[in-house]
Amino acid sequence: MVNFAFFQRPGSQLYNILYKVGDLKDPKLLMRKRIEKSNSIADEALNILKNLQENFAEEYRKIQEKWTSDSVHDLRVACRRLRSALRTFSPYFDHPVFAEYKSGLKLFMKGFNDLRDLDVELEILSKITSPKPKHLKQQFDSLSKNFRDRKKFLDESMKKFCYESLGLITINIPAPSTGYEAPFNKAAAMILESEIDETSAALRRITWTNPEKTFSTLHILRIHIKRIRYSLELFKRFYEPEGSMVVEKLKNLQDLLGWVHDCDVICEEVQKMMKKSFKEAKELFQGRFEKIRWTGKSNVSKKSPFFKIRNISEISFFLVRRIGKERKKHFTTAKRELRILQSKNWLESIKRWLRTGKCPPFLYAGHERNEKGNS
Repeated sequence: MVNFAFFQRPGSQLYNILYKVGDLKDPKLLMRKRIEKSNSIADEALNILKNLQENFAEEYRKIQEKWTSDSVHDLRVACRRLRSALRTFSPYFDHPVFAEYKSGLKLFMKGFNDLRDLDVELEILSKITSPKPKHLKQQFDSLSKNFRDRKKFLDESMKKFCYESLGLITINIPAPSTGYEAPFNKAAAMILESEIDETSAALRRITWTNPEKTFSTLHILRIHIKRIRYSLELFKRFYEPEGSMVVEKLKNLQDLLGWVHDCDVICEEVQKMMKKSFKEAKELFQGRFEKIRWTGKSNVSKKSPFFKIRNISEISFFLVRRIGKERKKHFTTAKRELRILQSKNWLESIKRWLRTGKCPPFLYAGHERNEKGNS
């Protein structure tokens, strides 16, 4: 959950700005600005950040007018792009407000990430056919209701949080530090190559033969692929027409790994529920044991909490079996796609493309397979 107190921490520069909020409907605030051509990476970075901040402000205004799953999603995307750009360009800004702004957006996003996870979990549950046995159906319906209640509570909390955090869209991004006069296109290539090297290292850490050990490593790989994609979108105009094709390929990979992660997230929630039940069972067992020991009487009936705990265990295994099948399907697809890309040295070919302009061969990997299939 979000640490709301962070935004009310007296003494911080962010705190001072948060409580001097202007009118959200001010057209000057929401006006989009064209990114001016610049020879300097620092100046161009400031223009890009201001443009992304205004996009974020526009989505913020929309969510204040109408709170829907779509408007929440659009705000998350705008915030995520702004955060990614802040991370990319952070070496060129050393003002304390810049670092605090990054931290503020990170905490702001955390609450929306929790909300998004609940949306995904409810979507997955809605696609699972309810079990036929009456006692399991009741547990399944109870579990679904629990997820819906949590989402409703978080929706209300985030609405209030958004209203209290309006200052995030009015913060003045400080001027970049001096001394960064490198041409923007050359600096862009260096930034992208650094992201690619981190992705390559993350890919090497994955043990495909042990799916149970890929929960965190696949998620980390997905984050790095997302960073390459967002960084490339910032600099795409230097690398067209291949730039759009590479971005689309990265998005497809990100989505594929995202499906695996979604299955992992809901399985983790089910596991937490089981652990809580087992803890209750242990306490209950100890209490009943002592009572039977000293009285010699037992009144365990089918309404006993023992049977409720058994039912929770059964519904947990029922859900994990079905979600596990989906996870295996997406995991196998991701494994196959990444092996094909690795056979084309896809990450190295992107770096070579950045330096020489030679089209990365992995872009045509799927095209080649289709041609062979049609011949």
